[in-house]
Amino acid sequence: MGGNVTRSYTIPVYNGQNTATAYVTGVDADGKLTFNENALVKLDNLLAACNKHGVRLIIPLVDHWHWIGGMDGYVWLAGEANGNPSQSGFQNWAWKFFSSEKCMDYFKQMISHLLERENTVTGVKYKDDPAILCWETANEAGGNPTLQQQHDAELTAWNIEVVNHIKSIDDKHLVLDGRMSMT
Repeated sequence: MGGNVTRSYTIPVYNGQNTATAYVTGVDADGKLTFNENALVKLDNLLAACNKHGVRLIIPLVDHWHWIGGMDGYVWLAGEANGNPSQSGFQNWAWKFFSSEKCMDYFKQMISHLLERENTVTGVKYKDDPAILCWETANEAGGNPTLQQQHDAELTAWNIEVVNHIKSIDDKHLVLDGRMSMT
């Protein structure tokens, strides 16, 4: 197609149904996230292919939505969900992702793990990988303009904290605000 920038899909978190594809698989007894090495190796291969072909990648770090293993999975892993993640629709309790200290801790753990990861194919840490154009804070965070307006202050504070965490590790790559639309 002649383009040189594309976007991957999000970094999935375990939601009770996506064992094989989730990058984040759970939480250990010490409150540390566990990861699916097989899923991460697929991302390693993607980055290696991007470098080989001169393609730059935008990587969204979480999905607002539930079907792949989005923010509701973090709320569920944090023990703050009112039920299980669902394949049938967005659940109101998933908004806790943006305000929960425990969810933010888990999310920052995932970000740190990813940015410090050494690619098994190239040997380059993600934070240094030229294939990455930017990190996107989320895919469609806020869901829709009406919800974003209702939660604007919360989404703004969340984005600022996430960007600051990313930049504390990786000062080479851009960071994209992943809200669905700006309010």
